[in-house]
Amino acid sequence: MHILIKLDADPRFAVAAAGGARYLGEASGLSGHASSKFQAAILFACEEAFGQLDGLHSIVQVALNQYPDRIEVVIIHNADTPSVGLHTLLGAGANAMEGVDRVQYEQKSGSSVTRLTKFLGPHA
Repeated sequence: MHILIKLDADPRFAVAAAGGARYLGEASGLSGHASSKFQAAILFACEEAFGQLDGLHSIVQVALNQYPDRIEVVIIHNADTPSVGLHTLLGAGANAMEGVDRVQYEQKSGSSVTRLTKFLGPHA
């Protein structure tokens, strides 16, 4: 399954994208607790991306992709930094990204592409 959402920088839209990720998690067999943590991580990443937008670039694209072995959420916005920076991944205390198993980042044609992956299976 592939769902593409284009969001204005409004926290209500981030909640909707995160809810879609939670739905995919539950539909893929994740526990309610794991799905909730996944949802929280996606919400946090979207909100981080919103914080990097300016007046000329105010849209964030979120792609929700469901595969047999994983769920990937790709966040794309015009910026030169990732949606979720190292300050978050390496920060002390509770990690807002603990609901995902892998975070990848790349630059493509002036856009920041952050891929958040949750693996499915016995360890999920």
